[in-house]
Amino acid sequence: MIARFAEGETEEERTEFARKTFYRLIGEDRFMLEIFTTYAGTHFDKVKQQYNISDVVLHNDDEHGYWIIISGRVYDVNEFNHIHPGGAKIIQSYSGMDGTLAYQKIEHHLNSEVDAMLGMYELGVLRTPDFGQEWGVAMSSKGLRLITLRDAYYAWVDLLYMIMEIENAILNDFRVRNEPLANIETFEQILLTPIKVHELGLAHERLVTNYLTNVLGTPMETLWSLTIGLVGNKNLNGYWMCDQLADIHETERAQTVIHLARSVRERIKQDEKRLAESNGYVEDHYGMLCDLLEREDRRVIRDLKLAVREGLQVFEELEQHTIRDGSDRLLAVLQGIPAILEDFYTRVSDGYSLL
Repeated sequence: MIARFAEGETEEERTEFARKTFYRLIGEDRFMLEIFTTYAGTHFDKVKQQYNISDVVLHNDDEHGYWIIISGRVYDVNEFNHIHPGGAKIIQSYSGMDGTLAYQKIEHHLNSEVDAMLGMYELGVLRTPDFGQEWGVAMSSKGLRLITLRDAYYAWVDLLYMIMEIENAILNDFRVRNEPLANIETFEQILLTPIKVHELGLAHERLVTNYLTNVLGTPMETLWSLTIGLVGNKNLNGYWMCDQLADIHETERAQTVIHLARSVRERIKQDEKRLAESNGYVEDHYGMLCDLLEREDRRVIRDLKLAVREGLQVFEELEQHTIRDGSDRLLAVLQGIPAILEDFYTRVSDGYSLL
């Protein structure tokens, strides 16, 4: 509507003017959207576009856009990022995964006006693979137990969602690098300050001492035991994953990376020039370090996500025949996990030694 009455010689010019005007109105809190409808999306459509979970998990950043699952439906919330009253980071925290519980926790589903807005951003519905009545015997802390193929699939989904939460948190944590944080900064002049270096170091510390420990601890060990039992491989040790990861954590390189943030804090404290020098001093002396942490922290989580996603695709592709035709692929995915962690520690340790 704005573009229709806007000035401009071409349609592209009028569209761009309308886009900027629309977001300016939102920024000035002059835009209000009232919706009165009972429309709730694709249940009216004869042909529903279906998406796999493995499709959705790729959409949680600026490059690929932001998708979210709510009540079994998939929504493209890339544009809604800019107008969400609670800010973009809330949307981004649940992007690429199922946000139903968070959506319902704040009772959006009980507000007809809010709930009806979902229809504006709906892409389609979530596809559920057909596993029939297939089942197997899985290893657990309580011994052997029967498990359906569907339960095994959702065990992989749960681990993938844990990794997605970490990836979204890391993305949000490192955004502080390009946002004004101190009084001397504006959106037009973003600086790397000592407090930002400290915050980025804390983000790295949370990853290596908390996030990775959690996801590669009991959840990963459980998935390993469950999977080798499900596929019926009697030659594999149920404690293999646990032992491999423990050995990697104890290496000198791993310990360097785990304690790196503490070293950076001490380095900043002892740097008497950090505040006395020009604003470019911190960028010159700490910028490459911050680049290293952001690049490698984001990379290891993405590598873990893509690996587990590859396993999920086996279930989505083979469905009832996953155990028969996909066992080797599932095991190969899990057996590659320790190498992802080891490569991460190697890259960060070697990169830090060169700074």
